[in-house]
Amino acid sequence: MDHIPAPLHPLCDTLKIPMLTRTGYDHNLSDFIGYPEREGWHPRPADDWRQIFKSRDPDFLAFLQRWLYFGLLECTSGRQVNISSFTEHGQYLSSQKLLEHAHECWGLEPDAEHIRAAMRHSTHIHLHLFGHRKLPETPDTHLPTKIRLQTFIEKVPSVDPRDPANVIATSLLLDFLNNFLPHRWDRHLQRSVNDPKLLEPRTGPLWRDLEKNGWCPSEIAAMVDRFSVSGVFFMTKNTNEGHLVHIIGVVSGNSTTLHTKQSMILDARKTCGFVHAEPEKLASILVNENTIPLIDASTEWGDQRKTREIHLEPWDVSKSFVTISHVWADGLGNPNSNALPRCQMARLSGMVQKLTGNKKALFWLDTICVPPDSALGNGNEASSENKRQRVAQNQALTKMRQTYAASDYVLVLDSWMFSEAESKMTDVEKLTRIFCSGWNSRLWTYQEGALAKRLFFELKDGPYDVDQAILRIRESQDRSIMYTIQGPLLIQYDSLRGFRDQKPQNVEKIKFLAIALSFRKTSVAADEALCLSTLMGFNVQEILDVTAPDPTVAEALANARMKKFWTMFDQIPLAMIRFDGPTLPESGWTWAPSSLLLSENRPLDSYRCFLTSNTKPADRTNIGLTVELPGLTFRSSVPLGLEFYVEDENRTIYHFYFELTRYKDVAQPYIHNHHGLHREEICIKPQEVASSDILAFIFDQVNDEQNQVPAHSSHITETGILVATYYDSKSGMWNAKKLGHATRKTMTPPTHNDAEVIRSYIQKSSQNQQDYQANRLKYPAARNGTLLCTRGKSVGKEIWCLE
Repeated sequence: MDHIPAPLHPLCDTLKIPMLTRTGYDHNLSDFIGYPEREGWHPRPADDWRQIFKSRDPDFLAFLQRWLYFGLLECTSGRQVNISSFTEHGQYLSSQKLLEHAHECWGLEPDAEHIRAAMRHSTHIHLHLFGHRKLPETPDTHLPTKIRLQTFIEKVPSVDPRDPANVIATSLLLDFLNNFLPHRWDRHLQRSVNDPKLLEPRTGPLWRDLEKNGWCPSEIAAMVDRFSVSGVFFMTKNTNEGHLVHIIGVVSGNSTTLHTKQSMILDARKTCGFVHAEPEKLASILVNENTIPLIDASTEWGDQRKTREIHLEPWDVSKSFVTISHVWADGLGNPNSNALPRCQMARLSGMVQKLTGNKKALFWLDTICVPPDSALGNGNEASSENKRQRVAQNQALTKMRQTYAASDYVLVLDSWMFSEAESKMTDVEKLTRIFCSGWNSRLWTYQEGALAKRLFFELKDGPYDVDQAILRIRESQDRSIMYTIQGPLLIQYDSLRGFRDQKPQNVEKIKFLAIALSFRKTSVAADEALCLSTLMGFNVQEILDVTAPDPTVAEALANARMKKFWTMFDQIPLAMIRFDGPTLPESGWTWAPSSLLLSENRPLDSYRCFLTSNTKPADRTNIGLTVELPGLTFRSSVPLGLEFYVEDENRTIYHFYFELTRYKDVAQPYIHNHHGLHREEICIKPQEVASSDILAFIFDQVNDEQNQVPAHSSHITETGILVATYYDSKSGMWNAKKLGHATRKTMTPPTHNDAEVIRSYIQKSSQNQQDYQANRLKYPAARNGTLLCTRGKSVGKEIWCLE
């Protein structure tokens, strides 16, 4: 698509989108959803729609393009679209006209209601079309004899009839409009349309293109979650780090492993040899002088007779210096000693001198300035020198925050950027590469980028100022940037560099970090608490002093350190109660994340709970996380699955949708039946996992001033968590074990046809103390033959203690 910036050396040609329609939309701006009937695609049996989808009728495909692309564009711009102006070479759709079309409609007064409706309907239909691509076809006896096209798309699994290019084109148009509309009509729309999930993981054509280009699934998943469709599309034209594995100054094929890279460093002994930092000098600066050791860039590294040792000098506030940031896997690490090849030290010194313009510049590199683990000895067998090196290493680690915050520059060396990125590339390409680089996916490097006064990346032809580049992007008036990739770049920059500007409250800082670290990884799990403590400004030595209760268990030290980290908080963000990632196993701490990093056990989007603007904190105690929130209590003796119904004391009936996020290891399978569509889901017996049949739905989005359960009406939808609970009269708290997330919708007669039917079953259930078969109801879903229909009681602001 040619409205999106292209990289300097694209891997592939511009995507060709077949132009299927020769006529335009009918310019009915107020009834986007009614267009199929106006075009003759009237309601018909589901089997007829299936046949049309299977046959890929050319007229039908042309209609879909006319509706979902050009119809959406007209309804959101208010201007009629000339199809010929979007046609290239008579057969392809050119999106370059989008930019001009957007500019031409700038002065028109929008109808915000019609725009919202068109965006909502088109997004919903588009996602259902390509989101259902792999679902099996299932007869649906609950549907009317004849159904509208949009009903078929929403209710019946089918194969998307559109070709991949048109799927991408529609996704990119929706993304363009999500960026353009707030720019044009901010006072009317204020970005009212949420960014849609326009890229389905592992199924979309862009995902497949990225895999072909060498990106691994975990990298793609993180990219899809962090970037817009336009950003991901841009990256399909770029090479990635998987194509070539580099060392600074050395390039090897993609079969090179970390072991091979380390061996190539060691082979330098045969040519230029190694230079070492003297261990006692390093320890003396760290321990005796209690300051940061620095390397002199003016050293004559080429003279082996003069220079066999790296000269270190202590830092004081009068000295400027550069901090080198890198990923050890790129080849600048050395686990055995504070040493690097002479040629590498010369190269690093040259980079530092060029960046600062000072031949006598000083710099810091962890490989040289932090004693390695190999110098620490083994426990009781450690010598006095080993023990001194351990003290020195601890000192270096506790000074990490000071090191990065005090340096004038942080210079990043990333193999991908160093080997391929050059000044001729646009800021868009360089920044997109930076935010997708290996360096930007690691835990340790986050603090280096977050705390830096000024951040530079070393490119092929010199240093690149990231902060100045993002300023140019922010101020850019180039519409191809403003309406496509500007937003994601600014968000990624803020994730990396915005930590310095956070409010001083720990509650706000940890929310920011939870989001920023959600796609990062580390090879040593126990390091996470160290980095988090460094960033938070906590006493890192307290983390270093933690010992593992069971050294034979790999995660024992990591968990012990993370527990210590959480004890340093008096209050925790309320959003923590919705966290879905791995938590600590110890009773009273199962609310606390055992990691905020990307892992197999953590849903990629679990960080989204921290995006809430609710600033109300929860209190941390040693028996759990205490929150004061309203709720609804009820009992259940049957397994809970996807849906259930509860009537409160005011005779208001709620339809609950439940997502189990804990105790999945003891969950049971069941067949979920909704509108005749069957799929296997899981359910859970609360009493078996929590020793209580009392459940509570706790509202997690409540204003600080609110003292009662939110007001109810027929259209209210509320979110919260579902817990198994019991009331402790001594403490005056409800002790609670989280089961998962829940959403409830109000069913107030006569606005809901099934409300009275469900009420009758609730009454029978209450009288007979049992749950009735749900297959007698036309609406609810069967759950192993039973469905929970029960009575509950609303409670005002109660204190809940989440274990």
